[in-house]
Amino acid sequence: MSPNPNFAEKAWTVWFNSFENENIATVILCFLLHEIVYFGRCIPFWIADFIPFLQRYKLQPDKPNTVTEHWKCLKHVLFSHFFVELPLIFSFQPIAVFFGMEITTIPFPHWQKMVYQLAAFFVFEDTFNYWFHRLLHYGPFYKNIHKQHHEFSAPFGLVGLQ
Repeated sequence: MSPNPNFAEKAWTVWFNSFENENIATVILCFLLHEIVYFGRCIPFWIADFIPFLQRYKLQPDKPNTVTEHWKCLKHVLFSHFFVELPLIFSFQPIAVFFGMEITTIPFPHWQKMVYQLAAFFVFEDTFNYWFHRLLHYGPFYKNIHKQHHEFSAPFGLVGLQ
């Protein structure tokens, strides 16, 4: 532990020390953060979809989304989050450790290094998502996997990762 840990480093240490298994601590933290950010972004727009006054601001006001479509999409999203993304999150720490990354230790890197790493990661991740999405539009992948992503005539917040 660093001689003068800051608040974030103390909280990080408390979190990881409260679990016997670092992988479980990482999975819970990452999955909770993912769900909070994902649904925190979507829920306001979900609510707005059902406020009549706001309908005039929709990009496609003549194509309303029904409650049934929203619930169907939510079921798909939850399935995807628990049966696709959660297992991928579970694999993160063992892979990171394999490559020599220390994700549970403090002190944290200098903030400038963290900003640089985050920027590099965003470029890598965005590039990967772009090309992976293009791949999903290829024949069998589109027909068997990705078609449901384009099922709704007017997009709404939850559809993004469906």
